[in-house]
Amino acid sequence: MTVPTTCFAAVVSDANCRADEPLVIGAVYNLNGAQAGLDVPSSRGAQLAVEQFNRDGELQVRLVIENGMSDAEVVRKRTAALFEQWPDTVAV
Repeated sequence: MTVPTTCFAAVVSDANCRADEPLVIGAVYNLNGAQAGLDVPSSRGAQLAVEQFNRDGELQVRLVIENGMSDAEVVRKRTAALFEQWPDTVAV
C-alpha cells in the first residue's frame, strides 16, 4: 500500500475572508511512521512560512496540522475531519 507523503487542504471558516479573521490552512502530515522523515521537515517548513507570513502580512494565517501517522486511512479520516470542521472551504 502506498501512503501519501502529504495530503494538503486549504480551508477557511468564511468564504469572504476578512482581515480580522485568520485564513485557516489545514494540513495532514505524517509526523510518525514510514513517511515521517519527509513530512516532519516539510511541516516545520510550513510552520515557518506561516510565521513569516504573519509577521509581514496584513492577513493572518492559522496553520492546523493533523498527523496522518503514515497510514492512508488515517490521512483520509483526518483530511475529512478538516473539511467537516470548516465546511465553507474555498480551495483545496
